[in-house]
Amino acid sequence: MTATVSGERTEQTPARPTVTGFLIRYSWLILILVLAPYLVLWRIWPFALSLMIDVQVYQAGGHFVINGLDLYRQNVVNGGLYFTYTPFAALLFTLLTPLPVGVLKVLVMVGNLAGIGFAAYLSLRSLGTPRGRDLTLLSVALLGPLFWLEPARSTVWLGQINLLLLVLLLWDLIRRDGQRWQGVLVGVAAGIKLTPAIFIGYLLLTGRFRAAGNALLGLVATIGIGFLLLPKDSLAYWGGTFVAADRVGSITDPRNQSLAGAVARAVGWAPEQRFGWLLGAVLLGAVGLGLAVLAHRRGHHLLGLVLCGLTSTVVAPFSWHHHWVWFVPLACLLFAGRRWWLLGGLYLLVFPWVIRWPMSDGSIGKFGWYSLPPFHGLELLYQNVYLVVFLIVVGYTLSVLGRSTKERTPAHARPVE
Repeated sequence: MTATVSGERTEQTPARPTVTGFLIRYSWLILILVLAPYLVLWRIWPFALSLMIDVQVYQAGGHFVINGLDLYRQNVVNGGLYFTYTPFAALLFTLLTPLPVGVLKVLVMVGNLAGIGFAAYLSLRSLGTPRGRDLTLLSVALLGPLFWLEPARSTVWLGQINLLLLVLLLWDLIRRDGQRWQGVLVGVAAGIKLTPAIFIGYLLLTGRFRAAGNALLGLVATIGIGFLLLPKDSLAYWGGTFVAADRVGSITDPRNQSLAGAVARAVGWAPEQRFGWLLGAVLLGAVGLGLAVLAHRRGHHLLGLVLCGLTSTVVAPFSWHHHWVWFVPLACLLFAGRRWWLLGGLYLLVFPWVIRWPMSDGSIGKFGWYSLPPFHGLELLYQNVYLVVFLIVVGYTLSVLGRSTKERTPAHARPVE
């Protein structure tokens, strides 16, 4: 069975009816059983599994705005954490200030879990699955397994905003091309956290100029609102704070899974190494974005979005483990296309098999292969495991595009083998 998106043929197909039917029939039971171990551990080990420190940073940023304090000159919460988002984001976070921390944590946890399910819904919908009860139940069934992808789990654990931004981007970009306001949510997402700005370039390169213009206007509007209401903070942020990666954390921290983190851990972060990283980032960015554009033009729209999103995390100077939530639609794409070996490989690499807690330096725990200490040079692989996944996705995309090229070539034009 071939799925279509916006009237175009795609390579992905729904999973075989026996698998899908089972998931739909027992969706709520599957969700409960898969999440139960985490909920039990949460009761036993509450601090480790319900830290949610980041949502407290968001709330503190909102308090700073209300109280007229400088957003970017001092820590906003105990523990040395700075506010690293845009002034526009800080304005939005003022909505969190009336809530008690306990209530806020519960709401954010429920919202992030719903975000995983909604991301699954949008991903499957983009692959041609009809709207309706079955799609909803299938998304519920997949929510549990998708939660155990480490970026999704850590987003819930930290109370992060990544899943919300993922949903905004998917919701905006899987719609039929040419809709009047398509792209606006891309701009708003970029106005909250800068990395989604790569999708403005993606829209331009895929020929969706109106949507790209809407996205750019949305981004400019968020910047303008920030300057209008928080001029001093906006000047500080856009005047250089937004590129100060040292405010985020140590670039050599294994939880930084970007190319910059890999370079810094391997050879250091002196000026010559930074220049090497810049060249590598430009190369990988061009490859990732170029293949994403080709995938879109060949009708593999979700694959293009996933590769573009992963590329943004690769080339950014700092990409925490929880930034890689594009693994969620990637898993949905592999499930829908019955790429069972690749899906199993994704979980082998990204499931939190390894847990280090507490850390000797007093920091929060590390979850996943990257948390293992160095071992005879093998850390070049397992401490950069998300980069490995990115390279596998690049290879998979080349394979998909190669097959689609062969299918599009008339028989008389193919060479005799």
